[in-house]
Amino acid sequence: MALIKCPECGKEISDRAKKCPNCGFPIKRKNVRTLKKKKKSKSIFIIFTLTILFFIVGGIGGKFFFDVNIGIQKLVENDKKTDIEPIAEETNVNNKEWKITYDGVEYIGKYTGEVKEDIPHGEGIFSFNKDDVNFLYEGSWENGSMSGNGHLDTDSFLMHFPEFDRIGNYSGVTINGIPEGQGVFSAINSEGVRYEYTGEFRNGLFNGQGSQIWEDEDGIKLIGNFVDGEFCPSIIEGLNSLGSTSPKFSIQSGSETEKIILDNLQYILGNGFDQNEVTSKINGNLSYAEYIKRPDNYIAQFVYWSGYTVTQVWVDPFFDTEYKMIEINAVDYDGHVIRAYGVDDGNGAILNDIVENMYVEFVGIPLGSSSYENVSGGNTNCVVLLICFLNY
Repeated sequence: MALIKCPECGKEISDRAKKCPNCGFPIKRKNVRTLKKKKKSKSIFIIFTLTILFFIVGGIGGKFFFDVNIGIQKLVENDKKTDIEPIAEETNVNNKEWKITYDGVEYIGKYTGEVKEDIPHGEGIFSFNKDDVNFLYEGSWENGSMSGNGHLDTDSFLMHFPEFDRIGNYSGVTINGIPEGQGVFSAINSEGVRYEYTGEFRNGLFNGQGSQIWEDEDGIKLIGNFVDGEFCPSIIEGLNSLGSTSPKFSIQSGSETEKIILDNLQYILGNGFDQNEVTSKINGNLSYAEYIKRPDNYIAQFVYWSGYTVTQVWVDPFFDTEYKMIEINAVDYDGHVIRAYGVDDGNGAILNDIVENMYVEFVGIPLGSSSYENVSGGNTNCVVLLICFLNY
């Protein structure tokens, strides 16, 4: 059973009642169906209306929110476009003031080249010139410091030798700001003599093959191997350096003279003398007088010359090697002068016993004829002899 409303009085009654118990209005079945149909139609209408409203409102709202979302996106994009663009980082500068500290000395100069975060980084040039001090570096940089390969030119370079420091001019290759490779260093020593080294550098010092020339009256040239700033030559290199001053001589690389010296180093260095073997090599017919007239005809010869008196003798280190060197001036009755050089380990009789006015006999290898200035200011002709054996 369901309740319906009386069409007359509007009060609720049973749908099965034949008349309204309140007002007596007769209830017919078609009225009930009509009421139900009306009620159902009303409900459908309400639902339909609500659905239409939902779609309308939803459509309007959806479009609104869609439009709002598009608008927000456009605002964001426009905001990005209107943001202040970041200033592009400089990658190169020209004559930028920059300060470096090199070997404890501060230089405030100009930098031109590549930078990173506004400091030298990459390839660049730094220059300083003030109060007659010059400093020019061209090469690689890393985080504001010299790094990698470069080239340095400065007149205020401090060379750290093992036993002292010397300030001078350096021009050459560097690695991380330190001389490494080919370069030139010049300075004035403690005695006021200027010198110049040209050659290889390692770890900031003369290391490897090079030449050191002294600008004094002797003008000696040290040509050969250097170790940590010291001249440490081979026997040939040392002899050639001696021959760069007066009296002058030279042993050419690959020559017969070089070969005979290297083949007989055991005798030259005083490490043993086989008289029979050496005697068999001596050219007994080659006199001093004959040799000095035509020295080029008698290359790589052993000679035996006797009857000489020692007039001067010096014993010194053979540069910065383990050997010692004796230098002898000697003359015979005919006025023939020999400048003889001997090299050994420092324990031989040559070094220990030879004195001036001693009579000696030489076995050695002539290195050439030359001359030197004597005490009277004139020139004295001589034969330069490398000693193999000295008898007295």
